[in-house]
This record gives sequence, structure tokens and C-alpha cells, in this order.
Amino acid sequence: MTRKTGIGLALAAIAAAVFYWDFARAPAADAPAMTPGIVVRNDGSAKPVAASSARQTDFVVLDRQGFAEPMPAYRLSAPAGWQGQGQILWDVRNPCLAISPALQWQGQSADGAQVIEVIPRWVSQQRSSATTPQIFRGCPDAPIASARQYLEQLARQRHPGAQTLDYRERPDLSAKVAVMQTPPVSGIQRRAWAEAGQLTIGWQDNGSAMREVLLVSARLTELTAQMPMVGPQTVRAIEAFGAVTLRAPQDQLDVDLLNRVLASATVEPQWQAQIAQMHQNMAEDDARTARKISEINHQGAQFALKQIEKRGQIMADTRAQVSEIQNQAWQNTQDTNERIHKNTLDALRNVQPYYDPERGSAVEVDNRYDYLWRLEDGTYFQTNDPNFNPNQALGISGQQLNPVKR
Repeated sequence: MTRKTGIGLALAAIAAAVFYWDFARAPAADAPAMTPGIVVRNDGSAKPVAASSARQTDFVVLDRQGFAEPMPAYRLSAPAGWQGQGQILWDVRNPCLAISPALQWQGQSADGAQVIEVIPRWVSQQRSSATTPQIFRGCPDAPIASARQYLEQLARQRHPGAQTLDYRERPDLSAKVAVMQTPPVSGIQRRAWAEAGQLTIGWQDNGSAMREVLLVSARLTELTAQMPMVGPQTVRAIEAFGAVTLRAPQDQLDVDLLNRVLASATVEPQWQAQIAQMHQNMAEDDARTARKISEINHQGAQFALKQIEKRGQIMADTRAQVSEIQNQAWQNTQDTNERIHKNTLDALRNVQPYYDPERGSAVEVDNRYDYLWRLEDGTYFQTNDPNFNPNQALGISGQQLNPVKR
């Protein structure tokens, strides 16, 4: 197995292990209880509300595509009166398998002023070059190296022209991200860490000041490998675990509301177990594939040794044949040179040889005539007339001779 192939398989194994670990984690803790009658806004102020508005509406998101029967996958809560709908996305046509399955959900207040969205997970990587092996096979290359860069890209896609008003780290969220330490791999330096951030943007909509807060937790993995002939190559991957956004008019932006909805989201244990089993099967299949490739490479190496021996004999025979061809080519070249030399001399002497079968040799005559005849009496007659007949012209028989081609 080549070093490059070995490094590529090691990266794939690390990715499979990390991805399996993500879905095998324990479900999130229950959401903290809401304080009846109080909405705490992000500016620190508190606004009393009716006790009924503090009640919750629970939402269940079904996975209708992943298994034979629809299965509850996620639960989350929003204030009473909110409407919401969501789904579990399985993008089987996308070569980036690490993004599936993904939660997508949107809810809005009764008046439609506040909208919360859960964005499907995102996976990308940034590599030193196109030849650097990927951590997540089939996932896109993108210059995103941090949670903040991901949020800034997402904000530009959602609201072109919006201004960034604030960014802050969210260590309370990054602390909940599992970062698994994988066994060391020879020739590879690995670093993994978690990041979480909160971005606030603003724009004008028909004269009204609009705001959106975007939250994301992400896991980042950076691998540096010594590649033959090219030196150290680095790849950094980011897994954004579904950004959560709140869009509202400026005077109705409530970050704590967004935090409560986010904290209420839990994974259904049965669905989580099914997903974990699926990814474990995938990891085991990848491991079997890696072992098979290693065996094939080993067998290929043994076969290659035998082929090298055969190639040695073939090359020796070939060299002998080439030598013979070269010798023959040299001899042919010498013959050709000699013919050219003789033709040159003939031209300088104004002679052209003709073969005389009676003599068994060539006879040289004036080259200013095109035809030569040997007459019955042993003499030669030259002419430029292609229709010359010695019987008619001279009353004697004869034989037309052929010029010697050198």
C-alpha cells in the first residue's frame, strides 16, 4: 500500500469514527423551565407578559425517508401560539454523506413577526492542494476555517447587503460539542476542537429596521500529513451542527427566546439508536474495505516482484533486439550512404549504369539519354524515343536494358 493511499484511508477512518461518535452521544438534557410571565430581552430589560403566553407548544419532527416507517426524530418547543413545521433531510444524491441526516425546521409567532429556523448541518474542508486527501469524502472544499466564517457566509447567502452588527463567542454552546480524541496515526498530526458563535446582522425592509441573530456550534478537525515528494499537506474540516436563526423587527428581537428554543431541542432515543447503528455499520464496512484494499495492495506487491523478474528478462531480450535493429539500421545507413555517394559520382561523370544480362554486369553509358538497347551484334544504342524499335529503325533485333537503381 502506498503512503498516500495509507494516509487517505487513515483520514477516512478518523472521519467515520468522529461521525459515528456524534450520533452515538447521549440525548441532550431537558430544556430549562421557562419563567412564567417574564420575557428577558437581550438588552437586559424584562417585560411582564400574561401567564398564558409563557406556555409552550411542543413540536415533533418525523423522519419520513430514512426508515421503512416514519419515526419521531426530534422534539422542540416554542411559545404558545407559534406554528412550525420541519423534516429530516436525507440527501442521498449528495456525495457529501456527512451532511445526512439533517434537521430542518421553521417556526413563527402568531403574528408572523418573529421567525426561527434550524438550518441543515454543513460540512466542508480546506486543503493545501487538490491532491491532499479529504477528511470527509465527497464534501466540498471551501475557505471556511472557523464558526465565525461559516456564520458570515450563511448571513451573506440569506441577506445580501446586510450589515454585521455584532459577533460574540458562545463558550456555553461549544462546551457541549463532543470532541473525540482518536488514536494517533503514524505520519499524521491531528488537532480537534469545538467552536460556537453568535452573529447579529441588520438591514432595512420597506423602511423598517430588521435584525437576525444566527447561532452555530461547530467541530473543527485539522490534519497535517507528510506527503511523499510534496512535503507537509494540511486539511481543516468544519462540521456546523445546524445553525439556528431568529429574524424579527429590531424592537422584537429576543435572543433569549432563541436560546430557549435551541435548548428545548432533543433527539428521540429510538431514532438516535437507529442512526448510530447505521453509522457503525458504515464504519465497519469502511474498515473492511480498507483491509481488503491493504490485502490487494500486498498481493499486488508480491505479484509485482514476480513481474519485475519477468520484466528483467523481457528487457534483456528487448535490449538485444534493439541492438540488432540498431546494427541493421547502421548497416542500412552505410549502404544508403554508399548508394548516395555512387549516384553523386555518376551525376558528376554524366553516366548512368544499365544492367546487361548477357554480360552479367552493368554497363555505364551517357546519362543524357533515357533508353538503352543492346543490339544483336553486341553493340549498344541510346535514344530518347520511348517508341523506338530496332527492327524497324535499324533492321536488327535488340533488347531494351533497365537502368541500375542505387
